[in-house]
Amino acid sequence: MAALPEDYKGDDGDEKKKGDDEPLMADGDMDKIMAEIEKQPLVSEKKALDVLLKEFKDHDNFTRQMNALISENNHSNYRQMRRDGNCFYRAFLLGLFETIEANRDIQLLTRVSENVMTSLHRCLKFGFESFTIEDFYYAFMDELQFYQRKLESGSDEYKAQDRMGNTAIERMANSSHANYLIFWARMLASLHLRENEKEFEHFIPQDKGGFTNYLRSDVEALKAEADHLQTVALSRSVDVPITIYCLENIQKGGPQKVHTIENKKSSYDLLFRPGHYDVLYRNSDYNDKIEDESKSNTDNNNNTESKEQEANKEQTDKDKTKEKDDNTDVTMKDNNDNNNDKKTTDDSNTNNNNNGNDTINTLPNNGNTKSD
Repeated sequence: MAALPEDYKGDDGDEKKKGDDEPLMADGDMDKIMAEIEKQPLVSEKKALDVLLKEFKDHDNFTRQMNALISENNHSNYRQMRRDGNCFYRAFLLGLFETIEANRDIQLLTRVSENVMTSLHRCLKFGFESFTIEDFYYAFMDELQFYQRKLESGSDEYKAQDRMGNTAIERMANSSHANYLIFWARMLASLHLRENEKEFEHFIPQDKGGFTNYLRSDVEALKAEADHLQTVALSRSVDVPITIYCLENIQKGGPQKVHTIENKKSSYDLLFRPGHYDVLYRNSDYNDKIEDESKSNTDNNNNTESKEQEANKEQTDKDKTKEKDDNTDVTMKDNNDNNNDKKTTDDSNTNNNNNGNDTINTLPNNGNTKSD
């Protein structure tokens, strides 16, 4: 396999600006920080959410949100990713592969495979050289094939032929193997953004030097941290909706729930705190509670609609009654007017009859109008 470029940017980078090489801190300090990061496991053991309360003990806003998350009783554990700039992509892939593995979700696996299968060819349309990226594409496709074979075997004891690990946890904790998968996940996110540039170009910071430069530096480059744009792009690229619970330094409310694909049931959850993503594990009764909540919301909506319909019907009936009364009043007024007209006519006829008695009496009794 080709060596994974640490600073890969899709193609030749621009000339460095003056001052780019100037360190922001002493080299010794940076070395210490990197050494500490390297000590962190790529993927930790499962941890109780209470552990995060200790981490946030001096931050009231984060403590409040963690207590709110715990009190919902929808999640009980999380798994921490190494803080190396790849945490979102590692968490996304681990959540995806664990969900496929634990739920034996062949439909989810098939959907992802269909979206990834064409991605290399689509990347080439944007000017990427096949020989620079194809190894990472094939590594990702091989990973999907591993889960395909594992599900087809029907055994939790399935042994991987590539010796990269037999479970999602083991394989994503394998640095050399996981980095290939993470790189192609970045390419998938970049590809989705490229194919939908008009939708996303307005969200690119102006200081990034344009849309393409942003993709090179903030999406495709290994260890570039992910922001909201990247989370949405990767999720949509493989058609896997997720929910991200965001812990932010806000005075009220939280944690905010961000759905990467609206109006679709999320497959799994991630936990965000400033600059970092972890996998958030649902309780066993999570789906039942969500269904009950959804049913409750549906019932409430139906009740609201029924009340609105009843109110509309009542108002319609009132309007009809008022209209009927108005018509009745008009009819009665017309009848009164007609009666008055009739009375006036009768009175006029009576007067005419009285004035015309001589003429009537001159007629012969037999009614013959012929003159002598």
